[in-house]
Amino acid sequence: MRILWGSEQPTRQTGYGRVTRELVKRFVAAGHEVFVMGWEYTGEDFKHEEGWTLVDCGIPNGKFGGEQILGDKGPTILERNLDRYKPDIYVTLIDIWSIPHAIKSCNSAGIPFAAYLPIDGEPIPEAWGDILKHLHTPLFMSEFGGEQFQEFALTMAATDPAWQHYLENPATVIPHGVDTEVFKPISADEKVALREQMNIPEHWETVFVSVARNVNRKQTPRLIEAFGRFLSRTDGNAGLILHTGDPENQWGQGWHLPSLIKRAGLEQNVIFSDIDSNPCLGIPTTDLATLFQAADAHILATGGEGFGLPTLEAMSCGIPIIVPDNSTGRELIRPEEGNIHNNKGYLHGENGILVRCATQIAGEGFGVQMGLVDIDGLAQAMLFIHGAKHNGNELGMGEKARINALEQYDWGSIASRFLVRLEEASKAPHHLSTPVSDEEEE
Repeated sequence: MRILWGSEQPTRQTGYGRVTRELVKRFVAAGHEVFVMGWEYTGEDFKHEEGWTLVDCGIPNGKFGGEQILGDKGPTILERNLDRYKPDIYVTLIDIWSIPHAIKSCNSAGIPFAAYLPIDGEPIPEAWGDILKHLHTPLFMSEFGGEQFQEFALTMAATDPAWQHYLENPATVIPHGVDTEVFKPISADEKVALREQMNIPEHWETVFVSVARNVNRKQTPRLIEAFGRFLSRTDGNAGLILHTGDPENQWGQGWHLPSLIKRAGLEQNVIFSDIDSNPCLGIPTTDLATLFQAADAHILATGGEGFGLPTLEAMSCGIPIIVPDNSTGRELIRPEEGNIHNNKGYLHGENGILVRCATQIAGEGFGVQMGLVDIDGLAQAMLFIHGAKHNGNELGMGEKARINALEQYDWGSIASRFLVRLEEASKAPHHLSTPVSDEEEE
């Protein structure tokens, strides 16, 4: 196949950039030709040593290939690239509201368009119905996203027979993967040496790490407050490493985190891994792996995740995970079916701890509901991890997390599943090109 892919540039150390690179290099290795429209790349075609080619995506104006050439009546960058590279399929990894122009362009050109979509809250807004209805092939990165889409399709089918297609042909779910050779466990002695190398205070008996951009959705202030409550109930021999990309909020998307930490009196127990990092560049993948390897648990206070790539990478490093009971939390934690939160606000799962949500908040724009984690429940979950380590108890969560990563999320098998679906989609007609039957019209 000739595949045109649109998302973050594969050389960027963002989540979408890393997912893109892990997939496209494997597509090339499997014998396919891949062109990547890396957001904000405006240079000439550049063929990477891994075999994929980075191509022009237009100026960085948030149009993701929708910028028009030669004025209002000219083709878009995407349309030019569809004509230039003549792909068998176009694939994007970006949010739903960024793809309407791509749906129109691909449908007009008769080129199948597969959108790999994150869903981080509920329900899917009705305003997105027209976008999703005209999309050739929706793909979802989480079971949560797939379930939300099927519920949405059921609702829409009550008044629009075109949606019956998705009741008969449920959308495909393909999770993200992890490089299990980079993100892997280390021995206790190696962990001690790594902490010394990273200047992590020796008296921090338990180390938590949180890899999460400094944006509203990640709800880092709730994590800071929960960590403060946790510390007040212990001997104080614990620490939190924050990897945020922009701790001082220079991009204006979150909070000035050093101020919040100082206000909470936590300066001696919270450090940043990336105080000088460029949020566009991040840190090398191998350095990111060391953050998880040096920690005893990975923790998030997030309001919702499209998937949760850092959580999976922590699992692969063999450490327990602590996440809120929203969006993808349950499929990553894997609690026993029917389990409910204990009186401390959390429940145990195979791979870590799932913390209840205290309330919900409507996200900006379309008002998608996000779950806000219970702050005290988060503190109690940290107390459990700290107490278990302090008492020398083996939890087994980290070992199970590693096994799950190996068995279900290795990038090799994920890429193979992806290619099978793309090959099917590249040969399939658009579902709206099939006439609706008289029975369906009635």
